[in-house]
Amino acid sequence: MSELLEQQFNCSVRFTRARRGDDKGLVEGGFPAFHRALKGKLPGFQHSKQNDKGLTESRFRAILTIDDLYKILINLALFRNKNIELSYDKLDRDMREDGVIPKPLALWRWGCRERGGPKTYPRDYIESRLKSKGMATIKKEGVKFKGLWYNCDWTLQNGLQDRKPAGNKSPKVVCLFDKNTTDTITLVIDKKFYTAYLQERSRRFIGVTFDEVELEFKAETYAIKKRAQELRSAKATLNTEIRDIVTSAKEKIPKIVKAERRGQNIRKNRKTEASIETAILGKAANKSNKKPGPTEQITAKNRSAAHDVAPNKSQKNISQALDSLISGDDDD
Repeated sequence: MSELLEQQFNCSVRFTRARRGDDKGLVEGGFPAFHRALKGKLPGFQHSKQNDKGLTESRFRAILTIDDLYKILINLALFRNKNIELSYDKLDRDMREDGVIPKPLALWRWGCRERGGPKTYPRDYIESRLKSKGMATIKKEGVKFKGLWYNCDWTLQNGLQDRKPAGNKSPKVVCLFDKNTTDTITLVIDKKFYTAYLQERSRRFIGVTFDEVELEFKAETYAIKKRAQELRSAKATLNTEIRDIVTSAKEKIPKIVKAERRGQNIRKNRKTEASIETAILGKAANKSNKKPGPTEQITAKNRSAAHDVAPNKSQKNISQALDSLISGDDDD
C-alpha cells in the first residue's frame, strides 16, 4: 500500500510505533556536522591529541554558556539552510521544471508553496489509483470480466452491447475492480467512470473475492474434465451394447441365398403377369361375341404401339393374343 501511494499520489508513507523517538537518530546525526564546524573555533574545545597535556585544561579555558551555544547552533543552521548546496538528486521532476535551486531553504519554500497542507483529490481519481486495473469485454449479454457477467446501464442505453463485433472481436474497455469483492466493477470509457453490477447468472459469486472466484473456476474445470471422462466411458459402453443387440438380431434372421431371393422375385412377377394376361384375354373373349362398332376397331397405329409396349416374353404373348383377336374380327 505504501509503495502504491508513493507512486500514484507523490507522497511518502512511514510506519512507526507510538511514543517512540524514531527521529532521534536523525537529530544525533547532525551533531558531527556541528562538531566539525566548531572545531578549533571555540575556547575550551577538547582536542583528541595528547600533545596539549602541558597546556591549561580545556575546562579552565571554557567561557561559553548553554545559551551561547544555542545561539551558535542556530546561526550554523541558518547558514547551512541558506548557503549549502545539495545534490540535484534531491530534486524531483516538478522541482526541476520550476527551476528550484538545490538548497535547503529553496526546497522548503517551494514545498510550502506547492505541496503545503493536506492534499485533496476527487473520489473518482482516488478510486482509479487505488483499485486494480483490468480489461472487460462488452458483449450482447452484458459485460464479462474474469468469467463473471455484469450489467451496466450506460453501455446498454448507448448501444455498445448491440453493436456487431468488428472482425468477430467484441470491444474491450478498461475497468477498475476491488480484489476483495466481486459485486461491482467500474468501467472507464472516455475518461468517465460507469458502475457495472453483478448479474443474476453469476449470483453464486456475490460477496466473494476475485481470488476465491479463480479457485472456484479451477475446481469447476477439474470437475468437468473428470465428468467428461466418465461420459466417454458411458458412451463406449452404450455403443458396445447397441452392437451386441444388432448382432443378436442378425443371427435370428433365417439365411436366404441370393439366388433363392432372385427366384422368389421371378415367381412373384410371373404370377402377376399371368393374372394380367388372364384378365385381358377374358375381356377379349367377351368382345368377340359382339359385333364391333366403328369406335371399337383397332387401327394399325394402335397395333404397332401394342407390339412395342414391353420386350419380355409375357408381354409378347399378350400382344400375339391381341393380333389373333383382331385378325379373327377381320375374317368375319
